[in-house]
Amino acid sequence: MIAWLTARGLPVTYAGVEAAANVALFVPFGVLAGLLVSRRRWWVVLAAGCATSAAIETSQLLFLPTRFPSLQDVALNTLGSAVGLQILGLARRARDRYRQGRASARQV
Repeated sequence: MIAWLTARGLPVTYAGVEAAANVALFVPFGVLAGLLVSRRRWWVVLAAGCATSAAIETSQLLFLPTRFPSLQDVALNTLGSAVGLQILGLARRARDRYRQGRASARQV
């Protein structure tokens, strides 16, 4: 796929795809964990995302000698958790505006 994209002039690299994947893989974590905590405790989701990613990287170091753990992966996974929280926040705001609009329409 990368070769196909680069053959068509897109500057895609393996490192770029891997970085994007590390972010994307933790977006659901941010959304789902964000649903479990109050809006004011968003930082707990970020801490949990970072800790989960660090545990995965540590497991790779200890049990999977063919894998290469990195702090960059932990940072990108944590960023993915933050993106998931942002998506959840946008969805909640949209839901609240919708509900507010319906409530005002009933009052008319």
